[in-house]
Amino acid sequence: MNRFSLISALKIKNLIRPIFKRILLLIIGKNWDIYTEKFWYLLGKYYKQLFSIKYRYELLECIRINLNKINIDGKAIIKTYIEEGPYIEIDDIKEKYLWRQQCFSVLKSDTYFNKQYEKYQEGTDREVKFHPPYHVEILAGPGPSPLSKDEMLNLNNEELVKETEKTITERGWNAPTKEALANNFRIIAKENPDKFLNDYIPLLKLTTPYISEIISGFKDAWKSKNSIDWDKLFDFFNAYIVQDKFIENIPVTLDFHYETDSNWVVKEIASLIKVGTIDENYAFDIRYINSKRIYF
Repeated sequence: MNRFSLISALKIKNLIRPIFKRILLLIIGKNWDIYTEKFWYLLGKYYKQLFSIKYRYELLECIRINLNKINIDGKAIIKTYIEEGPYIEIDDIKEKYLWRQQCFSVLKSDTYFNKQYEKYQEGTDREVKFHPPYHVEILAGPGPSPLSKDEMLNLNNEELVKETEKTITERGWNAPTKEALANNFRIIAKENPDKFLNDYIPLLKLTTPYISEIISGFKDAWKSKNSIDWDKLFDFFNAYIVQDKFIENIPVTLDFHYETDSNWVVKEIASLIKVGTIDENYAFDIRYINSKRIYF
């Protein structure tokens, strides 16, 4: 869909959801030379609606980023619409001044509008900035961990496994997640492999998602040229894969979407062994393969 067809599809009179009107103003602002006439048409016909709390910020931003393209007559029209506002019932004159000052605060980088801002500032006796009437927050990644990396390092492995078993996934914005906890296991395994390898017996109680992340961390450690005790590593592998829970291969879900089974562990072990042999100048001793230490 090209910009013209998009703008046609987003005609204000056909819109229901406010978000699409905001998108429309964004499109116009970014493509001012193409949609200048469309802007003045919409502003003239729908100015009361566009200066409402739902769209006022986007409207003013659309104007602000194109101030250098708006002539004095256009600025006068905008000034008139602002000074006729607010378009809601407000009796307090200072509140009216504040509303107008907020509008002009967005545009005050332009000398013409800065004079209007200063005029209303005298009436309100305050500096103001106009911010969007909403806050957008986007989360990326697994979220926070119920145990920080430092907390995990300060626990011995037996204590760490017990704390891990007690963790409960909570629904909610930015709530702690088991996925984030598993990620911390991977980071620790990369930065400090001995933390897990010197006392791996308690780790055998962990479910496959955590074990997969730990092995992935060992792989990252070897890639980073961190030393690994391969004897202990293979002992750990073999102790884990002979357990009934591994052989039964029951899928395990972390949080509400992160499911793994024993196959994940096998793939991570295989990937680690590949990394451990791919560079002949930095490979583990071939005796581990010849001695059949890995037997799955």
